[in-house]
Amino acid sequence: MSEHIIKKGKANLWKGYEAAGGTLFLSETELTHRPHAVNIQSGVISIGLDEIEQVEATANKLLFIPIPNGLTVTLRNGERYQFVVFGRRKWIDEIEYTIKNFV
Repeated sequence: MSEHIIKKGKANLWKGYEAAGGTLFLSETELTHRPHAVNIQSGVISIGLDEIEQVEATANKLLFIPIPNGLTVTLRNGERYQFVVFGRRKWIDEIEYTIKNFV
């Protein structure tokens, strides 16, 4: 990732029943999750901003209690990625602004 990073922060990416901890990066062209080395499911996920259909706030559950820290990214092909982030409203605003102004 050699381009300018617009936003970055700690984030978990749900992969089945595991929330893979790592860092989420937003650049002018993509959204990238880089997992920590200690995760069972590793591998960088890069999503082109031109592939994104929708970004929405969702709730994750902790012991069946909804926690308002979810961010779901739906791609044009129907594929979905669910993240756990701090400040999800700011993430949504930044992603939508970047798509509108750079893609």
